[in-house]
Amino acid sequence: MKKNHKIRTVIITPAYLHQHNQIERYIQKYFDDDLEVEGIYEDVISDWNLLIPPELVITTQNAECLENEFATSNTEIVSIHEFMTKHDAVLIKRAVEKIKHSKYLRFLKQKVPELIRDEFFLKIRDGIPKEQIIKTIADVFQQYGYVDDDYLIKMNEREKVSSTAFPSGIAVPHTMKFESKKTGLMIIKPITPIRWDSVKVKLIIGISVNKEDSQMFNMIFPRIIELTAEPYNINYLVASASRYEFIQRLIELMAKDNYFQE
Repeated sequence: MKKNHKIRTVIITPAYLHQHNQIERYIQKYFDDDLEVEGIYEDVISDWNLLIPPELVITTQNAECLENEFATSNTEIVSIHEFMTKHDAVLIKRAVEKIKHSKYLRFLKQKVPELIRDEFFLKIRDGIPKEQIIKTIADVFQQYGYVDDDYLIKMNEREKVSSTAFPSGIAVPHTMKFESKKTGLMIIKPITPIRWDSVKVKLIIGISVNKEDSQMFNMIFPRIIELTAEPYNINYLVASASRYEFIQRLIELMAKDNYFQE
C-alpha cells in the first residue's frame, strides 16, 4: 500500500522498559504495508499534537478508557498486551480490515453517485435493437461533454470484436481504450429483456472513462462486473424503481461481506 494510503496510526503505551519501541518494531515488521505510525504517546493527553484524529489507536490501556477521547471520530481502538501475542496481531488485522472496508464504503458513496448522474439513468421501451441503444449511449455522453463525436464509431468497432453481453443478463458496451473527456456510467433498464446477440439482457451499462481517472475507475468497475456475473444480483439491481434506489443497491452489493479494495 502506498504511504499516503496507509492507515494513520498512533501507539499509546507507557515508555518503561522500552516497551513502546518493541511494539513499534512489531508493527513495522508485520503491518508496514498497511499502517503508518504517526506518534507514540504515554497517554492520550500528553504531547497530543495531531490536528487530525488517527484512524487507528493501538494501546496497552483498556480501550474503554479512550473511547471518550475519540467519540466524535471514526477511530478504531485496539487494546493489546504489554508483550504482544499472536492474538493481538489478529485483533490489529481485524481493525485494519474494518478500516479499509469503511474507507471503501465512503469512497463508493461519494463516487458512484458522481458517475451515475441523473441524466445517465434511462429506461427504454420494448423492441429497441442493440444498435439503437449503443447510439443512445454515445449521443447522451456526447450531449453532456463526456466523449468526442467519434465515440459511436469506436463503440461499434469494439462490439464487432466480440459481444459485450454476458450470460447473466447484462451488456457493457464500451470502447477499446480509456480516451473519453470525462468518466461516467450510464444505466439503461429495458422494460423487458432485449436481445443482444445471443443473450437476453435486463441491464445495460455504458462506460465513458478518462484515462486520468483509470485508478479510481478500476476501484469500482471490476467489482461491478464481478457482481453482475450472478443473475440474482442483476435481478436485484433491475428491481430498483429509481436512480437513487439503484445506486443504493449497487453500493450495498459492492460493499457486501465487508469487501474492500487494496
